[in-house]
Amino acid sequence: MAALLASQNRKTENAIWIVDEAGLLSMKDARALLARATVEQARVILVGDTKQLSAVEAGNPFKSLQAGGITTAYLDETLRQQRQELKTAVQLIAQGKMVQGIDTLDAAGCIQEVENADLRRKRLAQDYLALSPEEREQTLILAGTNQERLALTQTLRTELQAEGSLESDAFTVMGLRQKNITNAQAGYVTVYQPGDVLVPTQDYKKQGLLKGQQYTVVSVDRENHRLIVETTGGQVMGVEPGRCPLKSVYVGQDVQVAPSDQLRWTKNDRANKRRNGQQFTVQQITPDGTAQVIDSEGNTQQINLSGRQYLDYAWVSTTYGSQGKTADRVMALMDSTTINRESFYVTVSRAKYHLAMYTADKVALSQWAEVSKAKENTSDYVPLAQAVERKVTSSPENSQSTFPITKEPLATTITKESSGQEQSVVPHESPHSDIDRRETESLLPKSNTQPSIKQKYMALWQRYSQGLMVSDPVNLDIKVARRALKDGQTQKDIALMLSAGSFMVQRLVNDQGKQSAMLYVNQTVRKVISRQTVQKTQLHQLRFDRQMELE
Repeated sequence: MAALLASQNRKTENAIWIVDEAGLLSMKDARALLARATVEQARVILVGDTKQLSAVEAGNPFKSLQAGGITTAYLDETLRQQRQELKTAVQLIAQGKMVQGIDTLDAAGCIQEVENADLRRKRLAQDYLALSPEEREQTLILAGTNQERLALTQTLRTELQAEGSLESDAFTVMGLRQKNITNAQAGYVTVYQPGDVLVPTQDYKKQGLLKGQQYTVVSVDRENHRLIVETTGGQVMGVEPGRCPLKSVYVGQDVQVAPSDQLRWTKNDRANKRRNGQQFTVQQITPDGTAQVIDSEGNTQQINLSGRQYLDYAWVSTTYGSQGKTADRVMALMDSTTINRESFYVTVSRAKYHLAMYTADKVALSQWAEVSKAKENTSDYVPLAQAVERKVTSSPENSQSTFPITKEPLATTITKESSGQEQSVVPHESPHSDIDRRETESLLPKSNTQPSIKQKYMALWQRYSQGLMVSDPVNLDIKVARRALKDGQTQKDIALMLSAGSFMVQRLVNDQGKQSAMLYVNQTVRKVISRQTVQKTQLHQLRFDRQMELE
């Protein structure tokens, strides 16, 4: 895509451009692509999945084009998964039935719960070491963020070196990793730090910048909105980042390299026939950085890794970088800060035969996977604005009234993606409307005595949730259930209390139906009871040990 948009117009008649993983297109790139196709009279075929990850930049054009009526063909049969359990789980998750899908994976032994982050990484590394060399070659290891990827990589390399399959570090490469900022953010000096490396993708002669050259940030002049940078030749100059929009920004990192290390290039290099993402294995490396490497196609060559290099470790991939990949086995860290509906779907659908997910909390995993972080377009909100306008202007009361029209907002639900909470903006709402709304949507069975039963369990919820300051609705449910269990409430009463008062339960009822909500309630209650049993066992053992010491 980048190469096509940066190239000169070509005279090609009846050309067909196939864009794979089209869901990763930003609005800006999609507009440029379609404009270019119009000029060159090319036909564009977009291939992708709107349920998977969106672009880093703004917009979700692939989704909007389909909503706008573009001719669409659907492939709804899953062919990648070769085990029935994985196939069933992926199909459920693709349909938005997250709880059932996760329950299927858990029953198949695909989810491991380890609360401590360091121990979680070590467990994954040890499971990887238990595989044969052939199985390791067909394994894809995933983490949510680059920070988590690097932490897991260090753990994995330490275990491999202890095993002897990875030799001791022999050379340190200064690797350049793309800074986690958008193109818009890269126009502001506030996102830069000394040591960042700026690389223009076209010449900016007025600022003295040349395409492909590296400029290291020496200092940041915030008052004048300028960066003081140094060229590779030692020349110091001032740059205004907002006036050179086409550029990449990198951060430097030390990459310890040993024989048998797996690395990957992070930037295209036509002169040396290197592709962004291309992996290779270091066979030998000398103290001066001269390395003998072999790529995935079996080609060997000698390269010099001294100086700054566009490379990184390839032992672990991010979930975002794994979209489009397939592996016999997938091992993935599942973290609350990165897991959402789209990334979870990508993670579970990469494996053909084996999937292992490592999480701090199985129950919370369901809530994390419920939250969508798909990019939206401004145009998505146009129908809502039009509906508000029509509702106000066409109201019979307003048409007959002699008073000025006062526009009231419609009841609107705003999803806060960071916490998974929802807030309702409803005009003229009574102080008890939240209780009334929960009562009418409860999972409790309908009967003539329903109001009193619901009030009973709503009162229990209010009693045990009082004073709890928890933004995560799943953690809130767990804490409330623990309080109730500690106070002597039965398992049945705790389940009914969650059904009456839990925000997460109401959300599942609305999005996926009562069956999913019941599964969630049962999982939560089982988890709370299981933890209490473990704690009692540990306490009993501690008392026994102390008694033995006294004796």
